[in-house]
Amino acid sequence: MKLNKRIAALGVASMLLTLTACGQAGTGAGAGNAQSGKITIEGSTSMQKMVQELADTYTAKNPKVTIEIIADGSSAGIKAANENKANIGMASRDLKDEEKKAEVTSKQIAWDAIAIVVNNDNGVTNLSKDQIAKIYTKEITNWKDVGGKDAPIVVIARDTSSGTREAFDTLFGVKDKIKADQEAAKTGEVKTLVSQNPNAIGYVSLTYVDQTIKAIDVDTIKATEENVKNNTYTIKRPFNILVQTKTDAVTQAFVDFIYSEEGKAIISKEALPVGK
Repeated sequence: MKLNKRIAALGVASMLLTLTACGQAGTGAGAGNAQSGKITIEGSTSMQKMVQELADTYTAKNPKVTIEIIADGSSAGIKAANENKANIGMASRDLKDEEKKAEVTSKQIAWDAIAIVVNNDNGVTNLSKDQIAKIYTKEITNWKDVGGKDAPIVVIARDTSSGTREAFDTLFGVKDKIKADQEAAKTGEVKTLVSQNPNAIGYVSLTYVDQTIKAIDVDTIKATEENVKNNTYTIKRPFNILVQTKTDAVTQAFVDFIYSEEGKAIISKEALPVGK
């Protein structure tokens, strides 16, 4: 009788250990399929492609997790995170003082460089920061004044909710001074407008430069990843994510993935990853 009781006690203890181990396996970032839930991410259109690839890779390994991405600009992403309407906000600029909330933490995940772009048929290959600023404030209005042909400069800017616009305004000292001929809501629109107009000038994230447009040198420094890394090309801005300081386990697991070696490898296709 005593032997039977001892066997039963050992069986219960073994079962408790198994349950404890199973519970612990589902709590970390590497828990794989143990993670389940929905993550909403909102904000910067410049970060959309990169974060989408991070999300696709993560959900392929964690099929019980759903990630929804809304790309509607940095200001919208910051607002959504601050109001707890999104689990993660995306901001391709630093936060303003009035946007900082104690219950929300901003984390930089990468550096992004901004390229000044012109039409492929434009003969201008280099502009100084001062010339670019004067073009965007309409102090310089003709390409012949900066070494190009006799033609009016068509100024393309992002709209005021864009993190790229905020970064450009700050980097070139033209905040509230820009006189744009056209404003674009998204990066893709800038590329289309510049590619279709031989007299246009615009700006996009360096990773979005392709054969349809031409990135020009700034103060004789080429807009390349190498020059961003060695800090000679200084037209750059941070890629940030915003999360609740006391976030849920599912969101935290995805944030941990972003900073993992696999996450950094994905980010490096679009920008320059940084550590926590």
